[in-house]
Amino acid sequence: MDEQLKALKSEYEKSISTTFTQKEKQDILQLVNKRKTNHFFIANIPRVFTILGTVAIFIIGVMTITKQIPFLNETDTSSSSANKPEAIVTYEEEKYHFKAKKELENEYNTFDPLHVQVGDVIGDMKVIDVGQYDNQTVIELEGKLTLTGDIYKDGRLQFLPNQSSSFRIPIAYGDIGRKIHIHFNDNEKAETILGIDDGQYLKADVIKDTTIEVHSIQYKYSKEETWIDLSIAGDSDSSSLDQSFPSKQFETDIELSEPLLDIYEQYTITHDDNLLTDLQPLDVFRLYYHAQHVDDQETLYALYKKGENIGIPDKETFLNEQDEVTKENEKQLYEKLKEVKHFRELYISNHETVINFAFSNEPTSDFGFRLVKDLTTNAWKVAWLPMQ
Repeated sequence: MDEQLKALKSEYEKSISTTFTQKEKQDILQLVNKRKTNHFFIANIPRVFTILGTVAIFIIGVMTITKQIPFLNETDTSSSSANKPEAIVTYEEEKYHFKAKKELENEYNTFDPLHVQVGDVIGDMKVIDVGQYDNQTVIELEGKLTLTGDIYKDGRLQFLPNQSSSFRIPIAYGDIGRKIHIHFNDNEKAETILGIDDGQYLKADVIKDTTIEVHSIQYKYSKEETWIDLSIAGDSDSSSLDQSFPSKQFETDIELSEPLLDIYEQYTITHDDNLLTDLQPLDVFRLYYHAQHVDDQETLYALYKKGENIGIPDKETFLNEQDEVTKENEKQLYEKLKEVKHFRELYISNHETVINFAFSNEPTSDFGFRLVKDLTTNAWKVAWLPMQ
């Protein structure tokens, strides 16, 4: 039996191969590497979770600190923002743009900007000039309005009237229901009148419930947007123009100087308003009366401000209406003006002025001659029916 077992063992050992082919070697190598990789991954799972947990805790900590420290949340959008006074802030548009409410349309002093004419009265304001510049209609109004509202300091001063005051401001039909920009015609003057420039409201970003006296309005209307510029008086209790409006005094006479006479002679040939661009209102006043004196009706007509809704007749009608009686009266007026040695330019707004004078034999008299600026040429022109 033992011999049989030994023989069987010897035969079995001979049948087992102790050599490997190339392919079998490669298969064995891949199996070993795979087992090594799996072992590394399994062994490092705890370390991976530890790293991820640490990163998560760090991120949460940074977010918490940022929320607790306000200045880390701010973004500096410009190099000048650090110099911006704390009292002046930027408001959302809805806060400082006036909007006439549609449901209160019947309460406003509305007008049609396309058909308004000089002389029309809108509430407490009277239309004194209408001009068309590109796609914008500019309406000048004068009168007296007492308005109350909030004034926002964000660069240029902006005025937001309270509801009762908004009912007194002229509003174009097309502006009902949309935003209107309301500013001051002279921002520096407004700051002086309101006491902003002397530090009274230095730390206030908005001046609440402020009452202002408005003596003129420039209403700039277009289909896209509207701007209202207010001119305000410094003394709400005074009716004197001297205290309400800036003025210039002149010691001179009505007759033309040689340089002004040269301009007049050029103007009679071309009627080019660019020749008037650098002239003062008083200079145009003198040109006007010189044209009357020499009976130059065409130049006289050229010196008037033209435009739709102003009321001035066409040139042919104007020339035909100049009768002899009118001409004689104008000549007599010119002779009286030659005796006047003191004139004053009174600026109602940046676009309107009145020349004041008194005759020597009538010291208590006070006459006014109105001129308006043509915004296309920036030249002063004579308003239609200028004597006041």
